[in-house]
Amino acid sequence: MTGQFFAELYAFFNGDGYVFELAAVVAVFSWRMRHRRFFVARALGVTAAMILLSLGYNALHFSSIWMLCLKTVLLVLLSIPAVCFCFDVKLMRALFIVTAAAAAQHLSFKVGQTAASLGRMVWGRGILTDMGVYLAGFAAALSLCWLVFARRLGRIEHPHSSRSTLGMLLAVQLTTNLMQNLLLLSPDLAGSVLYYVFQLYGILVCLFILGLQCEMGSRQAVQQDNALLNQLIYQQKQQLDVRREVIGVINARCHELKQQTAALRGLIPPEQLEALNQAVAAYDTAVDTGSEPLNVLLSEKQLLCQSKQIAFDCMADGKALAFLRTSDLYALLGNLLDNAVTAAGKVDDPAGRYIRLEVARKRGMVLVHCENSCIPEDLPALRDGLPVPDSGRLRGLHGFGLETIRTIVEKYGGSCRVSTGKETFVMNLLFPRMDGCS
Repeated sequence: MTGQFFAELYAFFNGDGYVFELAAVVAVFSWRMRHRRFFVARALGVTAAMILLSLGYNALHFSSIWMLCLKTVLLVLLSIPAVCFCFDVKLMRALFIVTAAAAAQHLSFKVGQTAASLGRMVWGRGILTDMGVYLAGFAAALSLCWLVFARRLGRIEHPHSSRSTLGMLLAVQLTTNLMQNLLLLSPDLAGSVLYYVFQLYGILVCLFILGLQCEMGSRQAVQQDNALLNQLIYQQKQQLDVRREVIGVINARCHELKQQTAALRGLIPPEQLEALNQAVAAYDTAVDTGSEPLNVLLSEKQLLCQSKQIAFDCMADGKALAFLRTSDLYALLGNLLDNAVTAAGKVDDPAGRYIRLEVARKRGMVLVHCENSCIPEDLPALRDGLPVPDSGRLRGLHGFGLETIRTIVEKYGGSCRVSTGKETFVMNLLFPRMDGCS
């Protein structure tokens, strides 16, 4: 009686088990996605509908092997609207997830099939043995897919690939499934070398599709970072226009105050006049580097350093950076000095707070050297002259600002190098000499 039960169970899963396998793999690849209301009821309803469809398809008793294999294609295609029905996602992401899930299911299926075939050579043929070995191989392969692929692909919320690209990948996957099923149903291939060659081919095709989708995801992440960096650079350029006006007003008022204090000479006590002159000098931000955008930037940072009691020593040849676009110049040195101000401002003793900036032509190159004091706890770990990306403190002190700096430097064919001392952080940017920077 027990043997008959397992025989019927084996026959059921042999004919309709694909629905359960596909549902399990889709769940593995979509676990990060936001559920719709009544998710459990939706998922159970969709799974039940798929099972009924599979049972109904099998009940038609198609004589053509092509029609039997086309059931797989139909179930995969119906999984796309099913994912949209259960999860709060758009069609493109559903297509992306189902393409990956179909590849992972077929890969796991092939591994399980191969394991079961090899198991028959060792333990002989038996329903329980075949099912146990197959399920073990399937579960092992699916776990590997989750570790290597699903966790990465699940983070991709807005795939940038076109529908045609994803459609072609899914078509390749389904065609491979179809052709392999047609070939491997031949009893002459069972256990032969050619059988295992076909199985290996199917596994490699699935790995190729999953790997290609991961590459798409990596490119999307880079594109998103670049878009965000470009947005930040644009916003900083907009801020430059506003700050240029503010610095101009400050300098004009300082000039007027100097004239007015000169007129007061002899009318007020000398010590009061000196105090007034010092107060005016504190806001006299006139800087002349030969570059108007750099003048505005350095004037602003001087005021910021004065407010934080940071000594700011600057020797800058603005003409040496004439090859930089205004937005890139402001984003580059703005982020560099903002990081330096943040770090130096944490030093307890005001006498130990300093920033040194040098922009100069040296040996046919353009050097930007920035050194600042900092507390030891903020010194990042370095690898090959750059802060280690996964260091937690980088995101706050030298994180996205550093990525902006690196992006701009590499855009102009330059390089950046970081070094640290006991309580100092040093960054050197080196650019090739550009035309017009004589």
